[in-house]
Amino acid sequence: MRIVKRKKHAKKRPKAKKKNPISNSDNNKIDLRAAISHALSSGWVQNSGITCLGSGCVLIAAIMTSTQVKAAALAFALTGTAFLWLATLFVIGYKPDNPFDATIIGIWSGQTRDSTQIYAQYNNFITHVPVLLNVRVVNLQQVPATISKLGVEIEVKKRPWIFPSKWVRGVDIPDAMPLVWVNPPPEEPMGMELIGERLDAIFRKRPLQPHETVSGWILLDFPAEYDDAPHPFVFRISLKDTAKQGAEIIDSGPIGKDINVTSSYGLNFTTPVNLEGYRITHWADNPTPWRGKP
Repeated sequence: MRIVKRKKHAKKRPKAKKKNPISNSDNNKIDLRAAISHALSSGWVQNSGITCLGSGCVLIAAIMTSTQVKAAALAFALTGTAFLWLATLFVIGYKPDNPFDATIIGIWSGQTRDSTQIYAQYNNFITHVPVLLNVRVVNLQQVPATISKLGVEIEVKKRPWIFPSKWVRGVDIPDAMPLVWVNPPPEEPMGMELIGERLDAIFRKRPLQPHETVSGWILLDFPAEYDDAPHPFVFRISLKDTAKQGAEIIDSGPIGKDINVTSSYGLNFTTPVNLEGYRITHWADNPTPWRGKP
């Protein structure tokens, strides 16, 4: 908790200076700057700008040497046009206010996708569950929102600013798959239950009311690229409702001593589970159809 100390005021208070109201033109300038900043942060715009700059250098060299001037000029014109079109599209499509906010308030993750004791049963398989997130979502809109899309990606490769980072999408573990905590032998595996609902289950039940806050679990398996992700993990949460309003929120979740979930949204162990005959696999890799029961 951050404590802010406030200075005590003397009995005599100076007269407050009148503040000049912010005009509409000032607001427009602020929004335009934010929109331009948003456009320039896009990997597409950055890459097209670099290509345009390179074409300009080639054009200058061609003029100086009097060789292939027409070809260089054509290349510069094409790349310059592409850069301007992309920048314009991103500026026009900029939306300053997100309709949703999301925060990772609890996380349980394996250093690699195989270094976890949490599994889920399906058919005659058990799959690793390398990531469990407890996420708080807020509907920032003035109207109810029915969430139609929920997705989570992990950043597996951070690139320089002129290139977009590489993200890999997680595969959701269905809530009908029983969860198992696998202890090291000779201890028996134990059935496991989550304290609290799955976030997707909340969204399936009902729309979020204006400014409503909910929290729930997201359980994920990931492709093999998960093992290449830099630490601490960075996740990108995507939300979209049936009115096509959406948001992407990047968050690493709690760090340090708070990195694992706590009892308020934790795990319960139930009874021993017999896993004899089950094969270990990854739900993200295994194309075997799920029959809806373990």
